[in-house]
Amino acid sequence: MTEKRICLGAVTRPHGVRGEVCVEWYADEVSYLKGDVLLEYPDGTLRSVRAKTFRQHKNGLLVSFAGVDDRNAAEYLRGATVWIPRDELPDLPEGAAYLDDLIGRAVTLADGTALGVLHHIEVPPGQLLWAIRDADHEVLFPAREEFIVSLEDPIVIDPPEGLVEACRTPLR
Repeated sequence: MTEKRICLGAVTRPHGVRGEVCVEWYADEVSYLKGDVLLEYPDGTLRSVRAKTFRQHKNGLLVSFAGVDDRNAAEYLRGATVWIPRDELPDLPEGAAYLDDLIGRAVTLADGTALGVLHHIEVPPGQLLWAIRDADHEVLFPAREEFIVSLEDPIVIDPPEGLVEACRTPLR
């Protein structure tokens, strides 16, 4: 069985001439870069690396990885994704969950009405959307804290009246 991994971000492009890369960062914490991480290249190969430096830049991070010392080497990282083994993430407080752990859970309304299963999560700018699917439809639900009652299995949500219907589209 393969080790479960969590994607932390994606390398978008080189930055400058000293090997730094721009990383679109998905995680809340940048401290995950203090240890070894895995880079998965677009061809599927994996490499364990350590970040030498990292800092905030625009809407992401600028990262320099050990062994990547110039722009040419940084260019090879374009399109790579940054991963960490799931078992290296810290435990969360009661009532909290990592997004990846929610995938596959049933979702119901507060009144017990089944909506479907959390299929995937989309992260457009400024919003977190849960794609909840049943056999025929998908609901792109705006996952705002005030709409979420419980993250247990099943996940329970309590959106304003009409929101689920407005966000429901047929599957093709």
